[in-house]
Amino acid sequence: KQRMDEWLQARHFEDEDTPYHELYDPIPWRIRNGTRNQVGLMTTFRLGSAMTNANRTADGEEPSCPCGLDDTPQHVILKCDLLSAERTKLERRIREIWSPAQWNSFEEATNHDKKMHLLGKRMSPRQTDEQRVNLDMAVKIFLEEADETRVHRYGLAPMCGSYFTRPAEATMEQAARWHG
Repeated sequence: KQRMDEWLQARHFEDEDTPYHELYDPIPWRIRNGTRNQVGLMTTFRLGSAMTNANRTADGEEPSCPCGLDDTPQHVILKCDLLSAERTKLERRIREIWSPAQWNSFEEATNHDKKMHLLGKRMSPRQTDEQRVNLDMAVKIFLEEADETRVHRYGLAPMCGSYFTRPAEATMEQAARWHG
């Protein structure tokens, strides 16, 4: 377990855009809140491992999104025009969860901080536990809808590999074998 924690925390130095130490939150509901696919997508985004075209360049594919911009996790969550309908639904869900002060704080944040807050970084004004669980689920639903749109409408590969869509116990067993 210690080696796995060290590996996860070291990811910050490999990819400064996803500092895991800011997202680390050992709350068990994160892996039980949602379907396997939703939890898998959130896990890959939280670890900075989402399989977007930017992470598939070794396959010979262009690293850009069909909209023409770099296909990164931040792009998927915040910017892609092709996912505007899904993002509008996410915004509506978030406005139902957060107070106006929390929404205003989010709106004033940088894109990097917005992505981090949506992926689980604690924010100010502080969220209640219920808000955190509801936001987590809203983002998981968005990621699943975005993935389905990317796959079925634009012919892109899924953003989440099969290891992350297994039952939670199987995923934890696999992680223990990798880092054991």
